[in-house]
Amino acid sequence: AARPLVSQDVISNVFNAAKKSGAAIPVIPLTDTVKKTENGKISSTPRRSELVRVQTPQVFSFNLFYELYKKFPMEKDITDDAAVFEYFGGEVAAVEGSQENIKITFPVDLKIAEAILAGME
Repeated sequence: AARPLVSQDVISNVFNAAKKSGAAIPVIPLTDTVKKTENGKISSTPRRSELVRVQTPQVFSFNLFYELYKKFPMEKDITDDAAVFEYFGGEVAAVEGSQENIKITFPVDLKIAEAILAGME
C-alpha cells in the first residue's frame, strides 16, 4: 500500500462522504508554495488557498465509476481515479485527510513512517 498509515477515521470519513455524493477523496492543505514552470522558468504562482494535496483511499460508487471508466479516453494523462469523475463533470467530495497519511515513494519516506509509528507507541 502506498499509504500504509491511513487512519480508521480517514477511511470512515471518506466512505461516509462517498455514500452521500457518490465520490469522495481525503485532502490536506498545502504548506509549500507551488510554482508552475514552462521551459525551465517560473511562469506563475497558483493561490495556495485554492490547492490541496490528495490522499487515498479514494472512494466511488462502483457502478458509476465503472461506467465512466469504460468511456474515459485512456490516452488522457491522469494521476488518480478522481480525475475520471472530474473529466466527465462529476463532483468529488473533499474530506479532511491526515498529515500522517503519508505516501511511501522514496527511501526517506520509510524513515518518516518509522518516526510516525514510533510516536504512536
